[in-house]
Amino acid sequence: MTNQRGGRLTRAVAGISRIFGGFATLPLLGMLAVGSGTAKASVLRLNSFPFLCADVRGGAISDGTPVNAYDCHGAFNQQWEFVNGQFLGIGTTGAGSKCLDISGAGVTPPGTVVELFTCNGGANQQWEIFNGALAGLPNSNLIYNRQDNLCLDGSGGQGKPLTVQICNGGAGQNWAVH
Repeated sequence: MTNQRGGRLTRAVAGISRIFGGFATLPLLGMLAVGSGTAKASVLRLNSFPFLCADVRGGAISDGTPVNAYDCHGAFNQQWEFVNGQFLGIGTTGAGSKCLDISGAGVTPPGTVVELFTCNGGANQQWEIFNGALAGLPNSNLIYNRQDNLCLDGSGGQGKPLTVQICNGGAGQNWAVH
C-alpha cells in the first residue's frame, strides 16, 4: 500500500498526536517516553541488515552538509538528540545547534536530500516518530515530516544521502533510535 500526500498517513499521525498530547512517539527501545519529546545521545539506525546509521558526512558542521546512510560506529557525527520534534546533531554542539533538515524551504518532492542545517524551528526540521502499522503500512518505526507528508529514507544504501520519500514502511524507512 502506498501513501498519498494528505491521505491516510497524515490522518493517522494527526489522530496519534491527539491521543498523546500533540507529540506522537513509539517506545523505541525505551529511549523515547510518550509525550516527553526528548531522547539523549541516540543513534538513528536502520532496522535491517546491514544496519546503516544516519551519519553527517565527514563530521562536517557547515550548513548543507549531507546526512548519509553509513556503517554504524557511534562517533559524534552519528549521534543525535531528539528535542521538541527536531533531531539535533550532537557532534555539532560546539558550533551551535545543527538539525536534521530537508533541503530547501516549503513543500519538497519525494527524493529530496536530507542535510545538516542550523536549527531554526522550520517545518522542514520537524519530525515525528511512530509505528507505520497505525497507518495501515507494514509494522515499522517511521520518522515522518508532517510538512511534506514524507518519511526519512535510507534505501539508497551505504554512503548515499538520506532522502525523504513517500511513506511505505519498507526496510529503508524502518528506524531504531539507540
